Amino acid sequence: MRHGVQSEPPHFLESLLQPFKYSAMSQILKHRSGSLARKKTETDFIRLLKESYDYLRSHEYRVLSTELPDDLLKKWLMPNPDNSDASKYMRNFARQNNTLSETFLPAFVFDYVLKNRYGRDIATFGGKDMEDAAADLRTYILLLNYIFGMREAGRTLIEFDIFDVENYDAITERIEAQEQRAEHPTEQERLSDGDLIAIRNQVFGDLMDSYFDEIMIVLKEYLSIDISRCEEVLLRVVDRDMAHFDMNPELSMRDNSRDMFVDTIEYRDGESFTLHLTEADIHMDDLVKNPFRWWRKIRRTAVSHRIVIRRGGCMTAPFITPTTFFLLKNTVKRYDACERGLRKKAGVMNWREQKANVTEFMNDISKAADRHGIDMKKVMNNL
Repeated sequence: MRHGVQSEPPHFLESLLQPFKYSAMSQILKHRSGSLARKKTETDFIRLLKESYDYLRSHEYRVLSTELPDDLLKKWLMPNPDNSDASKYMRNFARQNNTLSETFLPAFVFDYVLKNRYGRDIATFGGKDMEDAAADLRTYILLLNYIFGMREAGRTLIEFDIFDVENYDAITERIEAQEQRAEHPTEQERLSDGDLIAIRNQVFGDLMDSYFDEIMIVLKEYLSIDISRCEEVLLRVVDRDMAHFDMNPELSMRDNSRDMFVDTIEYRDGESFTLHLTEADIHMDDLVKNPFRWWRKIRRTAVSHRIVIRRGGCMTAPFITPTTFFLLKNTVKRYDACERGLRKKAGVMNWREQKANVTEFMNDISKAADRHGIDMKKVMNNL
């Protein structure tokens, strides 16, 4: 539901979870119930809470369904409350009555995101706002159980931001559509839009993580690389989550992206690096539309940016498109080879090397698909 608009909970999600009553799920909740009987100490709970908060902050309170670690997923799970139970649960949590237990860990996590991402503080909520928060929490819990069930069943789940409460209606509609298609496959067994999106996310997520790892190997050696001295690398930076384009096909990638030159790249920590960028004075899509302008030199503007690239965040804004991220990865590797005396310069030498880059990128996609057991030929036929 969207903030301020009360809606009925997605009943289909409850029915969807029925096949997922696996022993593993029962064991998790049974273990949690047993641990409550033993009254876990406040120290243990605060440790669990800190672990969750640290993870949320490091991901800027945006967590994709495909990226949430299994151990955190299991800690955030809880039985699905009905409407009245969810409201009572949130009211009890807001009053802070005996909440330092695993029972309320999902509420602490959800409240932390509401406060830091949306500025919604349940401590100040009246009756209507609390009902809205309870309905959002109910959908959130259903979505977590959906993720758990799909993983247990070995099925491909839809990628979405689990804390994107403003788009919960659209997310649940996508899940419902995916399940309806699974129950009533066409005679041609064509892949649905949801399946194609899930496959794309799997393949390109794996691909981008592998490129990230290759860049980090070099960055750990040099800590900072002045890319502008090596080559004019142009990146396509997208300003919205990929999931937003999937939910709203009318969104224009052109209007929500910018082409930028890479200035420097800096090591940040084991899971991220920083890009210092300068906007180009034209969007490449506009240049492609008019072939007579190809002679025009693309120049830097005076507008600079600094963005952090994290492993596992290849679909979360701001993100770099795979084709241009591939170019950055190769430039970093050529820089390293040049520093080691294995090449004369870090830039692309000739058209043969450019052609080899294209072939390498296509092969990388095929390898990423193979790692997930995905038939790329079938995918391309569906496209």
